[in-house]
Amino acid sequence: MPQVKIPQVPLIDLNTLWFQVSGTRCNLECQHCFIGCGPNVSTHKMMSREMVKGYLAEAKEYGVKEFYLTGGEPFLNKELPGIIEDILACGDVTVLTNATLITPDIASRLRELSNQSAHTLLFRVSIESPDEEENDTVRGKDSLQRATRGIRNLIVTGFNPIITTTKLGEANKNKASEAEFKKWLRRLGAVEPQIKALPTLYLGRAKETIRPYNDDERVTENCFKEFSKANLQCSYCRMVTAEGVYVCPILIDNPKAKLGTTLSESLIAYGMESPACYTCRTA
Repeated sequence: MPQVKIPQVPLIDLNTLWFQVSGTRCNLECQHCFIGCGPNVSTHKMMSREMVKGYLAEAKEYGVKEFYLTGGEPFLNKELPGIIEDILACGDVTVLTNATLITPDIASRLRELSNQSAHTLLFRVSIESPDEEENDTVRGKDSLQRATRGIRNLIVTGFNPIITTTKLGEANKNKASEAEFKKWLRRLGAVEPQIKALPTLYLGRAKETIRPYNDDERVTENCFKEFSKANLQCSYCRMVTAEGVYVCPILIDNPKAKLGTTLSESLIAYGMESPACYTCRTA
């Protein structure tokens, strides 16, 4: 059988940079986590403020203007406010969080940082449903109540958090609609509710709890007959962890996706060999 050619995606312009600021540590153990993060998971270590500063200096050289902070749960990193402050001096920042650790004091501090910067500070909060039972089945007991408090604290201080929810594949039969999410957010005080639905990535814990990728779920050159590779995240972003620089935030558990230890080493084309690349291309 002839070997299938793996499509290569060149880095066209490095304009977006991700930081895995809390490594793989999280206070939740969501059933569909594609990295498999949790309270005792340390595949990737936490990033220090000084470590982030080093990559930030390099990012300035390449003109990066958009930054994302993720984990794990970013607010487990005690240096997060300082990290946000440093990055806001360079560009817009979006924090991906489950919001369960955002207290009124933390929300007030985040508002101060945002007010002091000419750049934008945004939050994406992950929940699965505004229905407690439905959400907590996936994300853990009392997780919706705790997330709701955090979301409300962000709203009270003037933020408009974007709610991200996952299309849980075959387990998606009873998922709340976008209208239900927006109604729930309005009850929390959101003036302009925003919802972002994400596809399931069948990696990490999701591979075990939902399903693994099928053999035919792979990217081929045929996938790009009427689709530009410039639309793919790997053509304009890189992901930094305490262990080095990876092609994207999805593949930090894939050794083939590690491109180096500096941004300059990562400015190379990437071969889309992971089945998760199929989801990225077709979602």
